[in-house]
Amino acid sequence: MKKPFMVWLALAWCWLPATPAIAEFRIGFKAFVEVGYNSRDKEMTNNAKNSVNNVFINMPSSSRIYGRFREENVSGYFELGLSHSRRNPGNVKFRKLYGEYSFGNSKLQAGQTEPLTARFVSPQYLGSAVESQSSGREVNSRSLLRGCGTPNYNRVPVVNYTYRSGHISLQAGAFAGPGGRVSGTVTDPGEDIDRYWDLPGLEFSVGYKTSRFYIAPGFAWGRVRWQGVPKGEDDAVAAWLVNLPFQINCGPAVLRLNPYYGRNIGAFTRNDRNGYGKPILVDEEFKDVTQYGGWVHLGVKFGIVSANLIYGHSHYRNDDWARQGAASWVNDNYSRNAYVINFPVAVATNFHLVPELGYYDYGDRPQDNVNLGKEILAGVQFQIEY
Repeated sequence: MKKPFMVWLALAWCWLPATPAIAEFRIGFKAFVEVGYNSRDKEMTNNAKNSVNNVFINMPSSSRIYGRFREENVSGYFELGLSHSRRNPGNVKFRKLYGEYSFGNSKLQAGQTEPLTARFVSPQYLGSAVESQSSGREVNSRSLLRGCGTPNYNRVPVVNYTYRSGHISLQAGAFAGPGGRVSGTVTDPGEDIDRYWDLPGLEFSVGYKTSRFYIAPGFAWGRVRWQGVPKGEDDAVAAWLVNLPFQINCGPAVLRLNPYYGRNIGAFTRNDRNGYGKPILVDEEFKDVTQYGGWVHLGVKFGIVSANLIYGHSHYRNDDWARQGAASWVNDNYSRNAYVINFPVAVATNFHLVPELGYYDYGDRPQDNVNLGKEILAGVQFQIEY
């Protein structure tokens, strides 16, 4: 699949000069490579006896080829992600692919991209290729603060409508939810259960933006149906999320906050691998899990050098975790934290260096209060963009 697409892309690029019908077309790339050091506590290793220190050179999945086109009131965009990691060596896949139709103050968007409530991203860069099943993280997920301040960040098929007038914008849309088989996240750890959405996820947001101030409260809702649960019958559980992206610009300084609150947010995403964000089944009845948190970012720019301080926090709570009879967990809540500092340097127009240091605390497992470990991730990301 990779080679045919790249051949098609090269042919399309050669053919474009002879195609006057397209009013505007641009293709470019972002090549990121990170060199760094990763230290994981013994709690995050397979033998649980020795800490592991690792030096790595990695191409994160944020590296990409992208293209934009526009003809009159129709436009399109794609990102083809390129990554290299232990789990995903040299693989190529679409990150985004969508089109937009503009009419008056309105815009209709269709394709694959982030849902409306997942577009406010912290300026974090290092991902590394290290993975730990015990903490429920995926490769490269740290650069999104996934699970440490960002509740959901799936790129999925969406249909969105946007209306803008002056400083105000209104957005509404529908997005695809995860389906398929889920192992051990609702009942017995060894049991496989099919889940599906009988309605698409629905979203709505209102934005207000000036040169100094931006705020865009958003709401997402979906309904997930679990097959054969409880008592051999299907049952549906509602999942919802409220978030409040907020930004203040003051000269060379910027302050961003992205707090959130919701129920059963793990039903929105495939990235909730530890299952804490999904409801549980107690006495043949689903019990909701509450999740809240967010991240805060303070950035300052001095000439070609910037400084970013970032803190992320996610907290899960379900009183029934500790009320399951023989299957009771020790704790009824779980928290994770991330602390990051980086210093992007604009060496040239298309070349940046980003030294970064991150400290991640994965908290105590609610089942048995076992510490899930801490991690240090330090390095420099080289960024070339054209």
